[in-house]
Amino acid sequence: MAWSFRKSKSFGLFRFTFSNRGLSMSAGVKGARIRFGGRGTHVTLGAGGIYYSQKLGGRAQAAAVNAWSLKQAEVEANMRDAEDDAAMNRLTDSTSQAFVEELESKARKVAFFKAVLIASLIAMAFYISYASEQFVVSEEHKTIFSVDKRRVHIRALPDKHSRSLGMTFQGTRLDVIDTSFQDWIKVTYRHGADSAGFIHASMGRLGRELAKRQYESRADKMPVLYVLGVLLAVLLVALLIWIRRLDERRKTMFVNYTMDDGLRALYDKFIECFQEFASTARVWHTGDAVTLDDSRRHGGASQAVNRKVIREISPHRLPSPHLVINVSVPYIRLPDKELYFFPERIIFRRGRQLGAVFYKHIQVMRGNVRFQESEGLPPDATVVEQRWKYLNKNGEPDRRFRDNQLLSICNYTEYTFTSQQGWNDTIMTSRVGAMDRFAEFIKLIGAYQQKVT
Repeated sequence: MAWSFRKSKSFGLFRFTFSNRGLSMSAGVKGARIRFGGRGTHVTLGAGGIYYSQKLGGRAQAAAVNAWSLKQAEVEANMRDAEDDAAMNRLTDSTSQAFVEELESKARKVAFFKAVLIASLIAMAFYISYASEQFVVSEEHKTIFSVDKRRVHIRALPDKHSRSLGMTFQGTRLDVIDTSFQDWIKVTYRHGADSAGFIHASMGRLGRELAKRQYESRADKMPVLYVLGVLLAVLLVALLIWIRRLDERRKTMFVNYTMDDGLRALYDKFIECFQEFASTARVWHTGDAVTLDDSRRHGGASQAVNRKVIREISPHRLPSPHLVINVSVPYIRLPDKELYFFPERIIFRRGRQLGAVFYKHIQVMRGNVRFQESEGLPPDATVVEQRWKYLNKNGEPDRRFRDNQLLSICNYTEYTFTSQQGWNDTIMTSRVGAMDRFAEFIKLIGAYQQKVT
């Protein structure tokens, strides 16, 4: 018969619950409550707020939990400050530090599956080698006649005056059929129905050689080894499955977002706006501008901007294979880092280092720029002017240059992302306003987070 018990006790904002499943704790006020217990991190988004709960159990340390509500007061747990000696830590706000630390700790844990798999394969190979070892159980020999003379006649009858069936030569080995004839040996000298003949015994010597050898494996002698082999294989497969699941539990971080219908529709719009941005023909990451000494050699441009094409933009990608999540996470790969847009924060990744910052700490500045395009005109670019690559002082084309060509002056849009923690990146789109709606969503989420905290 199953049994269970449950007992709750409240102390101000905190409520402790004891049950046969363990100890859980929740904190908050009406409309905003954090739950500790259960598997993984649970995030609830709805009109009543966004709540986080994270598992506390075993030897794991309690991770910091934060929550913010639309209607009620915010409840946040204390987090450790970011360390100054790591770039990603400097980009991480204090309220995201625990999330990043847990994700990194999961990734650092050593997986046992590969080691156990190799050990299992070695054990199975040794067992198969042992069970299949061959032993000789019987041998059959035959009598042969080795020809010693240079040329020897094979006769039809045991008589030197009988008809010659053919010639054989020194070194030939003939199978012996009968040795009962005086001074003559009946041998097989060719394949076919009429293959027997006689050769004089003085033309060579008799001998014996192995005709057939029969082997038997250890498993054939001991059939129980077949049964043991099957049992060993089943046990090893079961062990590998168990180790694989153990690794998944140890290394996987589960994040489950629960949204009401209103916020689900809003988040779907967030993804739609990102896909609208991703559909632009070309996206660049821009760096610092460099002043040009001679603008006449660059179509009249006074500055050159260091830019790199952003080739990897995806509506969903995760920062770690050890993270399991139930929502889409838009992704942008910059030259020096990767950006993952979670519902409530941005995750940064540089190599194996991770960082995170809430949208409320992010500022987005937008502006149109005139850019002299020299690397191929994007199909969705807005051309506002055309200039010759090499100009004279009066603005006319310099005809001394054979490769002088018209360059398009395009109207692009730049989006500069900054944060209090030091993040500063600029993204430029070939289509004017391609990222407007997505950037506005980020601002909207940030303003909402500022309002409720």
